[in-house]
Amino acid sequence: ILCVSKKTKAISEENISDHEKIQCIYHGTSLRDKSAENTFSIREHLKLKKNTLIVGNIANHIWPKDLKTFIRVADELVNTQKIKDLHFVQIGAFSELTPSYKKLIKNLKLEKHISFLNKIPEASGFIPQFDISLMTSESEGIPQFIYESFYHNVPVVSTDVGGIPEVITTMDNGILTPAHDYKKLAEGILHLIENPELKLKFTRISKEKLHHNFTSEIMAYQTLNIYKSILYGSA
Repeated sequence: ILCVSKKTKAISEENISDHEKIQCIYHGTSLRDKSAENTFSIREHLKLKKNTLIVGNIANHIWPKDLKTFIRVADELVNTQKIKDLHFVQIGAFSELTPSYKKLIKNLKLEKHISFLNKIPEASGFIPQFDISLMTSESEGIPQFIYESFYHNVPVVSTDVGGIPEVITTMDNGILTPAHDYKKLAEGILHLIENPELKLKFTRISKEKLHHNFTSEIMAYQTLNIYKSILYGSA
């Protein structure tokens, strides 16, 4: 039984008696198909000023992604802390949850500071246009969005759910906070804005981690060794 993170392995061990059957092989990402090419400039498309920082997220509109917290982070920074040169961009397939998100944006008077762009083909190509990647999930394995942000040298502020703490260490290569804590997430974004030197540190270490531990080639090699071990008794 192959698990995509140590956290997933620990959860599986609670329900499976034979722990020797459970192995952790990190879900990897292909480095061969990562492109920064895209069909339009987000800044031009949304008519954003040059000094406006883009906080981005890529996730479909499903409950584990907790996009209400994404909106509340924007509210904390824009309305409570009065930081107006921010724009929150969310890319992902709309769902039955989308109307409630849009209603919340309207109620908080954030229409000029949040844009939901729906599903866009090859969405990861837009990540280089983000200044900060924001992940607000309440349940995760290890999301591709984080790997892709690592690849494109964009610093990550995220919740500490699932396997995410296995790829991000706070103040080493990103900032983690508890799930649902929009104020802590906002503090993390503000800390990055106020300390731009952290971006270079975070992105350098993140890219090293990606190449050394979380590629599809490493995942395939480790999976093959598991199969060999089962078939022949040794890797």
